[in-house]
Amino acid sequence: MFNLSLKKNLFVYDIECDGLLAEATKIHCLSICWKDKNGQIQTKSTTDYDEMRKFFSNKGITRVGHYITLYDERVVAKLLGIDTLQSNDQIIDTTALSWFLYPERNKHGLEEWGIDLGIHKIEIKDWKNQSIQDYILRCETDTRINFKLWENCLNLLYQIYDNNEDEIIRFIQYLQFKL
Repeated sequence: MFNLSLKKNLFVYDIECDGLLAEATKIHCLSICWKDKNGQIQTKSTTDYDEMRKFFSNKGITRVGHYITLYDERVVAKLLGIDTLQSNDQIIDTTALSWFLYPERNKHGLEEWGIDLGIHKIEIKDWKNQSIQDYILRCETDTRINFKLWENCLNLLYQIYDNNEDEIIRFIQYLQFKL
């Protein structure tokens, strides 16, 4: 299939748009979160579509996000013209991991995960007319929540698969296939 990376060149991302998939006409922002070589979490956001296209066209990275298979990646295809789901892009959707690894949870959204992880999800009431700073703050906060969720899922997978990274990758690829 493809060379999925669990740690190297791995970026957690989120986008904020002006509506759900059928109604979306604009991506307000893209936020990307990663660990630098010192192990510190870094975050970058952009409103520039060319920078967004560059990120989604990069084949040398693994993109991680929450509900990205059914929303974010499809919005990218619709609004940026990059159909990442028809390629062998390296993506990991933490929604499927949450469903599978935490079946006792009633809700698997980032708001609920944020409560459990001690990061308050920013509320947006108007998806068309709020300030870009509000959208960026929400997007960056979501990437921080999801980064912690990803690390929790990965740590649990290492326990389940007795540190066998090949088996973890096979499992993640299977989940992605099912989505």
